[in-house]
Amino acid sequence: MGIEKLFNKCPVLPAEPTISIARYLRNIRQTVRQANEVEEKGETERAALLQIRILQLICKTLPTHPEYELAENQSVVKEMRSIAHTGFANVERLANLLSDDRHVDQESEKEPVTRRRSRAQRIEIATSLLDLFEKIAVEHTANGLRTIAVLGGRPEPRQNGGDGTSVSCICITALVIPSQMPSSDKSRIRYGADITDLLDKKGLTHMGFIEMCPDLGRVALTSSVMLARLQKKQPSAIGVVIAPQDTTRVQAFSVNEGYGLDYLLACAERNITPAEEVIPRGQPGKGKPIWSKAQEVELRNESEPAFKLYDLRPLAAARDEHDRKQQLSHQNDADDKL
Repeated sequence: MGIEKLFNKCPVLPAEPTISIARYLRNIRQTVRQANEVEEKGETERAALLQIRILQLICKTLPTHPEYELAENQSVVKEMRSIAHTGFANVERLANLLSDDRHVDQESEKEPVTRRRSRAQRIEIATSLLDLFEKIAVEHTANGLRTIAVLGGRPEPRQNGGDGTSVSCICITALVIPSQMPSSDKSRIRYGADITDLLDKKGLTHMGFIEMCPDLGRVALTSSVMLARLQKKQPSAIGVVIAPQDTTRVQAFSVNEGYGLDYLLACAERNITPAEEVIPRGQPGKGKPIWSKAQEVELRNESEPAFKLYDLRPLAAARDEHDRKQQLSHQNDADDKL
């Protein structure tokens, strides 16, 4: 049974304001335990439906709860988000088991059955998001400076139209423009904690970076070390590069697991890392490519998946101005004491 059919059996319920977010979390934990117990008894479909009920609560119902964005509830929201990631993987696994079980029933008992492997998570990005980012970065690009932004996403059910298998899909639903210090060979993000706070507040996962590459004839990433650190925690994370001067305008990359990841994680800081760069001599895995094309990224030539723009630069500017005034005030106080 496909994931979409399973989700259709579990309608989204409205949030009940009289039930606290903390109590919802306790109920979710109890449902997780129940789903595990049901699966151990061999009731695969019921276990999948319980897992979906959890996902619907976390991803659809609770973001509309009046207490969802309160500061005191963010640790609860963060735990729910972690449960949702595990739950979506469980739903995909259980859906594949259901599909395989039906296949076994149709085949002769004498014929061996090969279990289908789960596909890698597909990542969907609307081309309108890329266009918007390119417009935001146009001034930097014209001056040969690099611009970087953060991609946030959440899991959504999808069905693969090619062979009917169910797939786990991450939809990029947030473009976050951080305060940054751009140059021709790097763009350093400022106030990274603001990004983390925003993504946690919105119930989103940090799925990678997107950057403008104004260099003629060279596709390269400035977010290499940051992406490697993120990919260590979130294996599906990607780096998207828009290179207006290149024949392939948009490309998505991931750090090669193993030597590529180890090499970048050992770097304290790097500037540009060209897409074709290999591990240098004297390093484990010398000559092996650092990057590979992220094959599971799908660019959608439409407004879906819908996304929101979060520009954190005004917040950073206000903080800088506040700090400047504080520093000036302290300096004046010191002068008065002289």
